[in-house]
Amino acid sequence: FCGMFVAGGFWQVALITAAFGFFWNAALPQFEIVTLRHLDGVGNLYGRIRLWGSVGFIGVVLGGGWLLEQSGLETLLLVLLATMVGTFVSSLLVPDRVGAPAVQARASLRGALRNPAALGFLVAAFLMQASHGPYYGFYSILLEDLGYTRSMIGALWALGVVAEVAVFLALARLLPRLGASRVFLLSLLLAAVRWLVIGHGAASLGWLLPAQILHAATFGAFHVAALAQVQRFFPAALQGRGQALYSGLCMGGGGALGGVASGFLWDSAGPTRVFELAAAAALVAGLLWQWLNRLSPDDATAAAR
Repeated sequence: FCGMFVAGGFWQVALITAAFGFFWNAALPQFEIVTLRHLDGVGNLYGRIRLWGSVGFIGVVLGGGWLLEQSGLETLLLVLLATMVGTFVSSLLVPDRVGAPAVQARASLRGALRNPAALGFLVAAFLMQASHGPYYGFYSILLEDLGYTRSMIGALWALGVVAEVAVFLALARLLPRLGASRVFLLSLLLAAVRWLVIGHGAASLGWLLPAQILHAATFGAFHVAALAQVQRFFPAALQGRGQALYSGLCMGGGGALGGVASGFLWDSAGPTRVFELAAAAALVAGLLWQWLNRLSPDDATAAAR
């Protein structure tokens, strides 16, 4: 990332961004697994830890804008570097927890992927992230075009993150009762509803407020339930690779496809049609998950063969 301080021109920035993204996204799934191992399999407590990422996001949204207005945009790189240094130092304080060698010796990624439900999970997660493409890439642009002020747009984003924090806290109690598979399915279906509401009702604040509150389901509940599926389908020795598939292939690849497709279609098809396509992707993901998960309702033990 330090290359940003000397980069000049589009291609240098693009190259440094790609290099940064490669290492950043390689570290994230591994640290997720370290977190889950420290929880000793009590995955429903994950939300209580993950919510601090949301709190940090709110802090940056509220304080970062003020800081940049006071100090100028040139301080942005220094702020980002400071957060990365802080992340690095804090990571040194967390010890690793290694899985049992006997389990590691038997584990097979190919065996885990023979489970139809495991493949269904990865495809559904990919489609879910693809459906977020127009939201992450064009939501603020759409609202500004509709006449919303930037402060109001920021407040709507903050509302979504506050709802996300609330669901992270609630899932510690609710996830064992509802079941991670049901929460995963419900998140997919609510995502379809959310994109339809935004696509057809963005001009009305009365529709946007509940749509933003649904961020609790489409991001918060979905992410916690997805990590529970990683634990389900990929045994301890494979959780690093399973988490890498989810983070890299599904979140990264799905998000990239959704963003690029939205960019190509935004002007020609229009915002309403783009969000309708996003809703269709989330609905297909839900139906696919429901079908394939029924084919393999039990935990994936084939990976240990």
